[in-house]
Amino acid sequence: MSNEQIPVIGGPLDGQTARLRLSGSRLLVPDSSDIIHGIKDGEPYTLFGQHIYEVKCYVNDGRNFYRYEHVGYSPPIVPNAD
Repeated sequence: MSNEQIPVIGGPLDGQTARLRLSGSRLLVPDSSDIIHGIKDGEPYTLFGQHIYEVKCYVNDGRNFYRYEHVGYSPPIVPNAD
């Protein structure tokens, strides 16, 4: 089951499939090919946001069906331009 491809619903990956990961229930997709983290004045920030997907399990006729569903978006955290 660890190599099972499951559907992705909503967000920028809608209609695609992703590998079901047994070690975690979240899939994070950055707005950019790389998400950039930094620290300014001791506060963390990101230059790009990221989409958040969670794996959901549904049961139909005693069989489990999994899929990643878009549950939110974390916008960029931009430091003050002081």
